[in-house]
Amino acid sequence: MRPPTAAHAALTDEAVDAFYVDPLADMPALRTASGPHGAATWIFYAPLALPAGADLATVTLHGTVVR
Repeated sequence: MRPPTAAHAALTDEAVDAFYVDPLADMPALRTASGPHGAATWIFYAPLALPAGADLATVTLHGTVVR
């Protein structure tokens, strides 16, 4: 977990439980507790490209999500 950055602030205006940064793409991610029935909600940007030579165990794509 990391301290929030300006990029994190752009993701949501809801209460945030934890701030993260994806180490591979260096992109912000956060977890809120404002989902249905108190379940945590993850909010993050999806990179358009990954660094060359990135070691990925798996990639699962289910379509485009726009917020």
